[in-house]
Amino acid sequence: MRLISFSKFLIISRPILFPLIFICLLVAFFYTFRSFSFLHFIDLIFILLLTFLVPFFTFSINDLVDFYSDKKNIRKKNILFGKFQKDLLSFKSSIYLYNFLIFLVLFVFSLIFYNLDTVIILLLLLFFLYFYSAKPIRFKEVFILDFLSNGIITLLCFALIYSFKYSIFNLPLGIYLISLAISSYHLIAAQLDYYPDKLANQKTTVVFINNKHIIYSLTLLLNLPLFLISFNSIFRYLVYLNIIIILTLWFFPKVNKKIIFCLFIIFWTFICIFYLI
Repeated sequence: MRLISFSKFLIISRPILFPLIFICLLVAFFYTFRSFSFLHFIDLIFILLLTFLVPFFTFSINDLVDFYSDKKNIRKKNILFGKFQKDLLSFKSSIYLYNFLIFLVLFVFSLIFYNLDTVIILLLLLFFLYFYSAKPIRFKEVFILDFLSNGIITLLCFALIYSFKYSIFNLPLGIYLISLAISSYHLIAAQLDYYPDKLANQKTTVVFINNKHIIYSLTLLLNLPLFLISFNSIFRYLVYLNIIIILTLWFFPKVNKKIIFCLFIIFWTFICIFYLI
């Protein structure tokens, strides 16, 4: 078995997302408890474990299952991962081993330090992250569920944070609406992979509908409920950014989509930082 080096572990994990994941989890905590005074050392350790371990658990399975279709994707050949992709299958056994260890670490940690609600939510979160790409379920190729599962994953992240102190049966309505709005990210991002997904015969919602006007109308619709209730929270900025991105891509289809998404990540990160400060 060829073990993955630390550098390759990072490449698969998409380290550019680490700060964004960490900040978003802190925002989820602050949104839930309205203060960091409830953030104990154990909570911070758990959030750090989620930040640095879950991306590998998520993307490694996605990269393995999509190995052949990704080879047809020009966009992915131009990023750091593309340079490592050709060797990915030779690390298959160690990837599964690392994922088992990640699952074990997170499960045991939650079992020792948290309640049953947290353990159940963690297991559900890992289930959706794994089977988003993995067969036989593979949510990313199930019509409608491909983008809704992203919202479910967001909902479970919030519920996980919420379960630190409260019962998950009392989740605020806003968390459901935030998750619904974030599911629109998938529809927007899937536009970038429309042609390679179609070429690889991947049955995504975007490929199935094949109409940008319907897709962008649907993304706006998913943001509408949150727009109506988010005027007094940080998520009003999230909705504004979403709407700006949707309208930009809709009416200016030739704009560089990668730049648009980079700007979104930068703006959302700074908004979160100023919000937390």
